[in-house]
Order: sequence, then C-alpha cells, then structure tokens
Amino acid sequence: MSLYKDASLVMIPSAVKDGKLYSIRPTPEYGAELVTNGDFATDSNWTKGTGVTISGGSATSSTGGTYIVLNQSTPIAVGTIYQYSFNVTIVSGGIRLGDTSSVWSNTATSSGIYSGSVTAANGVIYFTSPSNDFVGSINSVSVKKVIVGNGDFTFSRGSNLAATRVDVNGLIEKGRENLLLQGSNISTQSGSWFANQSGSTTENSAVAPDGTTTASTITSAGTQYGGVNQVVPMSALRYTYSVYLKAVSGTPSVSLIQTDTLGLKRKDFVLTTSWQRYDFTFTSAAGNNSIYITSSQAVSWNAWGAQFELGLVATDYIETGASTAQAGILEDLPRLDYSGGASCPALLLEPLRTNICPNSEDVSNWNLAFATATPNDTISPEGVQNAAKIVTSSSGCDVKLTSIPVSPSTTYTASFYCKLTSGIGLQTRFYDNTNGANIEYYTYDSQIAVGEWKRVTRTFTTPAGCNNIQIWFLAASSSASVTAHYWGYQLEAGSYPTSYIPTYGSAVTRSGDSCAATSVSDLIGQEQGTIFIDANLTNVNDTNLRGLFEISDGTTSNRISVYRNTGGTQATLYSAFSGSATLGMQFNTAAKTKIAFNYSSLGVTLYVNGALVETDSNVSIPACNRIDIGVITQLASRSLGDSISQICLFKTALTNAELAALTTI
Repeated sequence: MSLYKDASLVMIPSAVKDGKLYSIRPTPEYGAELVTNGDFATDSNWTKGTGVTISGGSATSSTGGTYIVLNQSTPIAVGTIYQYSFNVTIVSGGIRLGDTSSVWSNTATSSGIYSGSVTAANGVIYFTSPSNDFVGSINSVSVKKVIVGNGDFTFSRGSNLAATRVDVNGLIEKGRENLLLQGSNISTQSGSWFANQSGSTTENSAVAPDGTTTASTITSAGTQYGGVNQVVPMSALRYTYSVYLKAVSGTPSVSLIQTDTLGLKRKDFVLTTSWQRYDFTFTSAAGNNSIYITSSQAVSWNAWGAQFELGLVATDYIETGASTAQAGILEDLPRLDYSGGASCPALLLEPLRTNICPNSEDVSNWNLAFATATPNDTISPEGVQNAAKIVTSSSGCDVKLTSIPVSPSTTYTASFYCKLTSGIGLQTRFYDNTNGANIEYYTYDSQIAVGEWKRVTRTFTTPAGCNNIQIWFLAASSSASVTAHYWGYQLEAGSYPTSYIPTYGSAVTRSGDSCAATSVSDLIGQEQGTIFIDANLTNVNDTNLRGLFEISDGTTSNRISVYRNTGGTQATLYSAFSGSATLGMQFNTAAKTKIAFNYSSLGVTLYVNGALVETDSNVSIPACNRIDIGVITQLASRSLGDSISQICLFKTALTNAELAALTTI
C-alpha cells in the first residue's frame, strides 16, 4: 500500500539480533561529524593517557595500567541524542566510551566495531578502561547528532535459554549452548584441555570434518584413562556429551567419561579410520565436574568438535574458543514465529512463565504400568530424534509423572505433543496427591491425529489444599493397545498455553518479553498522528488485562494504550493526559485483528478489521517519546501472550477511508 511511504515508523518483524528488533522505516539521518581526528591521521586533538600513542591511523595502549585512555572536548549539546561508533582491536582487557558524567557503551572485551545511540550528559568524550587493563588499539571514532532516529526496538527477555519459537520450517527452535571451551582444539596446547594419565596431544595435526586442519591427535601411553580432560561447571541436570573421533590406524577402543560426586559414568566406542560423531547422555551431579576422552590402550586417535550441552541428544556443533558459545534462540533474541504454517513471521511476545514439569522430554522419569517406553525413538517437533514411543498392553495402563509440586486453588495449563500410531480413547488424568482424589479425566482424541504431531492442551484448577499432583499421559485407555509418540511436556500456571519451555531435571522459567523504543519523539505525531497494529490474538483467555501497544512519556500519566480485556475477546483503546483518563473505546477482537486509529485536535477515530468502531471528539493528546510493543506501562509484567505482524506510525491523521483500507482483512 502506498500509504507506507508516508509512515514515520514501520516495524514488520524480519530482521533481529540479540537485544534488537529492527524497523524497516525510518531511514536514519545524522548530522555532521563532531569528533576531530577520529581517524587518528595525526597525533593531535586527543589527550592521551599514560602509555598511549597515536600513529598509523590508530591510538594504541601497549601496556595497560591506565584508566583514562583518551579524551577530547567536542561541541556536543547536553540532553541531545547522538550516534557513536568506534573500532577496537583487543589484545587484553577492556575499553568503553562515555562522557564525563555517563557511560555510553558496554565495556568492549573483544575486537570489533561498537556503536549505539545515547543522550549526552557532557561535551567531553572519554575512552576508559574500567579495570585499568586495556591493551590494544582504537580507530574510526565517530559521534554525530541524530536528526532522524532509526526506530529500532530494544528487546529483552532474561538471562537463560528458556525461550523457543516455531521456525520457518515449522520446527520448534530452542536456545543451545556448548559448555566446553576450545571445542575444536582438543589439545593441551589450547589451555582448556589437560593431559590425563600421561596422555599427550598435538594440535592442528589432522584435517577435521569441516575440511580445516584443526583436528588434534591424542595419544594414550597405555595407562588406564590415558587421554585428555576438561573441568566443566554442571548442574544436577541431563546432559549430552559429543565429539568427532577417528583412529589414526587400526580400531582402538576409546571412552567418553564423566565424573562427579556420584561416581564415574562412561560410554565405550571402537573407532574406525573415518570420522564419526560419538555421544554420551547422562544425568550429572551439581559441581565443577570433569569430562574425559581416554583409552587404556597404547594408541593414537584424532579428535575435533567436542560439545557438552543440555538435552537428550547431540545437536549441531557450536564452535567455541576461550569461552562458551550459543546458538538458536538467545537470551534477548526477538522471536520471529511461524506458528500455524505462516509464510511471514510475527513477533511473539509472552509473559513470564515457568514449566514446573522437571523433565519435559526424558521418559526415564515416567512411571509405567502395562506399558513400555522407547526413548529417542523418532524425530520430534524439534526436528531431532528425541521423542519417545509409548506402547501399552492393557486398558489399565499407567503412563504418568507421580509427583509435581503445585499451589492450591490455582489455574494451570498442561500441554504436550503427541503423534498417534494406533489406539482410541486416549486420556490424561490429573490427581490430587495431597487430598487423595481425582481432579479430572480428559479424553484428548479430538486433539490428536494419526501420523501427525499435535499439541494437546488442557486447563484445570487445583483444589483447595492441593500441594502436589500426579499427571497421566495415558490413563484408563478404552483401547487395549495404544502406540503413540510423546514429547515436550509442560505444566504452567495460567489459563492458556505458551510456547514450549524445555526442562532437563528441574523447573525452568522463561522471563517476559520486553520490546521498546525510547527517545523517539521525532517519530511520534505529537499533535496529530495515526497508529496501525496488525495482531494475531489467538491464545489468550485470561483473567488479567494484557498489554498490546502503547506510546507514552514513560509514565502512566501521559499515554495512548491498546490492551486486551479479561476473557480474551475484547480490547480497549485508552488514553491519559496529565494523569486523567481521556479515552476508553472497547472493541471486539478476532484471531487476526487489524487496528488503526487517528488522533488530532478533532478527536480520535478507531477502525478495526475494516469497520468503524467509534469516534470521540473530546480527547486531549499527550506528548509521547516512547513506544512499547506487547506491553503497557500500567501492566509491565503482563506481556501480550500472542504475536504481532506489523506496527506503523504516521505523523498525520489519516482519513477514514485510509483507516478502512489499512485494516481490511
């Protein structure tokens, strides 16, 4: 639609990185360069710290030991927004940029280009080393006034890898982390692997599976457990340890071993002269524990690509160096979700939730009667072989979790993925361990299908005094024999299911999503404007209000908000001016809800899904400088619980015909 060229901001979820959601519009505009000699072409204009020199296009600190590395007075205006960037080469230590009164950038501890925007507090810029330890060089320093901001959103969620999404292939994507250091350089020369029982290594001595000469050779002198080891911090959880190995010659026996306070766990393999990936899954005790690659024979073998990760199977290798490395859905990565087979993604925004089921994929903790379980039997909705097969032999079967702590008189939603092979009358059952009584039987035949993964969901409320429950995946089946695959069990407090939260031995919490753009008054129509929201409102049937969108000054006193009402079938357009409510339009929602409203001195007009909802000519327009998606200031902990396909802001009040055109489904 040609209207988009007139928008001051267009957010269509498409480009993200950890902590950032990029907008399509506006194209940022910046003023003149305010740093003199930012390319360090001459040894001038900068005040240098002890041991700092300028030459060859860089400022270099060769020895460290100084806090103030560089500083320069600039014509920066206090309270104005500026865009900064600098390139740094780190030998050791860290460096950051700021002014006399504030820190602008995070401390850089690795080489690269660092950039961002900041509201200046002082005109003197400083490069400082917080620990007085920076050794390296700085170049290409730039500070420019922001004329038109980029409209990008800062995104945050928490500090773990609990979040998942449905990816473009329809698979559930998790966050993953390789907890080993120097996964590709399995040698004592790496500084992270250590010789064990007279084992020795030669780094970069063989061609690795990726075609690089980065594989190591490990030699055992023939003593028991000869090889290498590494100490890894572990929790009392389920892990998989994997590594690529091949024999230098012959067919040597090699062991993957883990030791902790519970003893020694091992898995033995006979190698060939071809690369193969070997893996070993176990439950660890908590502590700084050791993992090993060893042989008791006098043999040599090549090793590369070691990985230690949470979960039941080895996943794609994540290369590591001096620190661990992550892949997939990172802590603060916006989730572009393709649920329901969508061809275009939507921004998934959910509240804090905890999966209190401690083992969401591991059937070894299930209680079975008249049934057998085969772990890792088939490909799961994640796209890896970690789904379990359950086969029952009697209508009196039990397939259950026997003890899950809960709170009394609380609404919970249980969910799991099931792919049916054969059988009818499949039931789940919730049982109150505290009071010794059934809570509910529920037949879920209508939610599953033969040969297809389907997510089964059921919401129930615990009775008064109930502190612990049992949950059956299969209970009192009317079919004498059921064959089905199961994966991804979740039990969460709430009246609707949220995206899957993996657990491997204890409950896991996914923090709520936060998505905001601040200091963007230039993108928001202050006296008149239009806001368009394309939302997917399918999941929430809640007793709480849920934020959808807001512009504000960062307080509840001055804002224009859209939020979902309790019950999940209506929403409200609300505004406040100087602390007083000035607008409250309610409207019905649908699975796909397109909302557009204009505002000006003439009032507010609201359209939803192509139809006029209401007009109000007596509305005061607040001054706003902040945009929030999926939450509002009054309900900061109540994220939307659904997804948004598009947000557009205009600095003019569009006509009724244009509002209708924007919102027509």
